[in-house]
Amino acid sequence: MFITDSIRNGLPPHITQDIAGHTDINTTMSYNAIYPAEVIEAHRAFIARRRALRPSEEYRTPTSEEWDAFLGHFE
Repeated sequence: MFITDSIRNGLPPHITQDIAGHTDINTTMSYNAIYPAEVIEAHRAFIARRRALRPSEEYRTPTSEEWDAFLGHFE
């Protein structure tokens, strides 16, 4: 029930996997009694709830310079 409740309430499956101690995401998902569409919708709702708690200025569009600096971290 923990895995199903966690994922249904927006906890990403890979984090649920870590908490449950599973080495394979398929093990976690086999315990999950919901459909993939529900997982996606629950995660979107979770993100929306988290964003509502943060200042809106944190979600502004980055400037070109900020975006280039961000991309530079992956080179």
